[in-house]
Amino acid sequence: MDTTIENRAKHISIRARVALGIRCLETFGEALGINREEKIIRLLRLLWDFTSTSQLDDWETQIHEFDPAFLQEEAALNDFKGVEVLTETEALDYYKFYQQLPVDYLKSISLVIEIGRNNLYAGTGEYSSSTLVPLLELLRIMEQNQIPCPALELFEKAHFSEFHGWGFPRERSFFFEDGLE
Repeated sequence: MDTTIENRAKHISIRARVALGIRCLETFGEALGINREEKIIRLLRLLWDFTSTSQLDDWETQIHEFDPAFLQEEAALNDFKGVEVLTETEALDYYKFYQQLPVDYLKSISLVIEIGRNNLYAGTGEYSSSTLVPLLELLRIMEQNQIPCPALELFEKAHFSEFHGWGFPRERSFFFEDGLE
């Protein structure tokens, strides 16, 4: 990974890091031809809620059960009896759907969720290394799969200096060129 990218990413707010991760996930999904799948649409909508909500604890509660790693664990431990947001049937459906997808895409979903969850209950420090590390890992996965990421400039406009590193809540359209999707 280019150290220039790492240094630039340090100056991007946490909300914008999540947005960058989601945009990467959307691009990856386009390459796989799955972005029109109902389950992916629901997942992406919920992920995008992170960038615009002030209720990040509610977001965390909801998104946790969409994490492929969580569903894998639930399947192994107790057949989805531990879900609270999804129904057991929905959890099983997501689990089965995820089983059809490439491992790198599933890892990418988990990484985007990790970027959002990692600093919820701790200080951000100088540049939130706990959200930077999974972002850089996601960017490496994209590079390895030859999936282009959106330009960093679209996310640098939400600077880490905003709102104690979190950045201000912003709608999805903010992270597109000229605010247009």
